Amino acid sequence: HSLRSSPAVLIFRPRDVFFGPSLHAYARKLGSDINNVMVGTAVIDMYAKCGGVDSARLVFDGLDVKNSMSWNTTIDGYMKNGKVWDAVDLFDKMPKRDAFSWTVLIGGGLC
Repeated sequence: HSLRSSPAVLIFRPRDVFFGPSLHAYARKLGSDINNVMVGTAVIDMYAKCGGVDSARLVFDGLDVKNSMSWNTTIDGYMKNGKVWDAVDLFDKMPKRDAFSWTVLIGGGLC
């Protein structure tokens, strides 16, 4: 069995707070949460949407490869959970920023 990064796997809602950690455990068992940036980013998004930004950051920090989506998702998670200074700190560490990154930082807490 393998965990595929399909759109169905990449969408998490707050009601998934109980199912999400189980999915993360399965991805962790396969090593997909750190070796596959799409799966890792989906796990970050899930934790952030469920209010677990500290868990989201642990996943982010453990990713073998980070792309702009993983950076932006983590920053957005901080913003939407009211951790503005953590978002700014991570944004400052981001190796390459674009217009979308600025939009996430500026508008993240507004949604």
